[in-house]
Amino acid sequence: MDEGGRGLFLVAQFADRWGTRYTSGGKVIWTEQQLSARDQPTEQAPPTAPPPA
Repeated sequence: MDEGGRGLFLVAQFADRWGTRYTSGGKVIWTEQQLSARDQPTEQAPPTAPPPA
């Protein structure tokens, strides 16, 4: 049940929030990281329908 490994130390340095969940198959980690405005997707027009065959 180690939560202090080197990998998790790096995750904690770069993520805004993070956590762990233990399962029967091992450990799962989750992270959240804030995106800057320039990283946000721009609004795009909806895709057009393909032409009729």
